[in-house]
Amino acid sequence: MNQENKAKVLNQYINQYLPIIESNLSILRSNSNLRIPYCQFLFSTLDYFGFLYNIAHNNLYSTRGTKNMKDFLGSKYFPNEIHKKIRILDFIRNGVMHQIFPKASSLDTKNIDKLFHEDLSIKPFPALNLIKLENVIIKAITLFIEDVKINSEFVDNLHNQLFIEHPYFDDHKNFNKIIQDDFNGNINNLFS
Repeated sequence: MNQENKAKVLNQYINQYLPIIESNLSILRSNSNLRIPYCQFLFSTLDYFGFLYNIAHNNLYSTRGTKNMKDFLGSKYFPNEIHKKIRILDFIRNGVMHQIFPKASSLDTKNIDKLFHEDLSIKPFPALNLIKLENVIIKAITLFIEDVKINSEFVDNLHNQLFIEHPYFDDHKNFNKIIQDDFNGNINNLFS
């Protein structure tokens, strides 16, 4: 395994985001009034890691979040309980991400070991338990990252797609290009 490529992939696409993900989830989890942003953040995290998953496992570069999310949810990183609920999760995701509210369901933050439970306030609809969803997502991401660290094919696929085939998916490079193009290369012009 090329250690330099592995370090580039991990640093650019995983390590720099993990502390941000953890700190945001901590804030969102602790405030029950932020259920919609909490859910949106969880689904965005799934979309992102689904993107990386499809590159690593299938050498497939696709920026279509729904496909990436569904493929990742259907992977070995998630329990069978989740595999059976991909369509309903996608249905809820669509509402939360595109309509600001979950479709025909609610969001809850009960500390129970169930992904869905009956919401009596909108009976007979289900409530998606965001705490359980978060726990399942974090475990899956952790397992996926561990596989990336030891699987040279995953590293090769990620490096090839993200640094060679599609190098424009580089936040720092894209940011610097915007500063160069729109602010004459001087970041101080952004602040004026």
